[in-house]
Amino acid sequence: MVARTTKAKRARGSIRKLPSGSLQVRVYVGVDPVTKDDLYLSEIVPVGDRGRQGR
Repeated sequence: MVARTTKAKRARGSIRKLPSGSLQVRVYVGVDPVTKDDLYLSEIVPVGDRGRQGR
């Protein structure tokens, strides 16, 4: 039997509500190889945009 190690899952991004009611989604995508800064992708979802629910 092989022993399994468990790692704690960590958040890979965040969702926050803006004053306008829109949502900002921010996801970690890695490290810049030159500057060594963290890289994030960010998208704003407008109010009332339900996306593709019910697919």
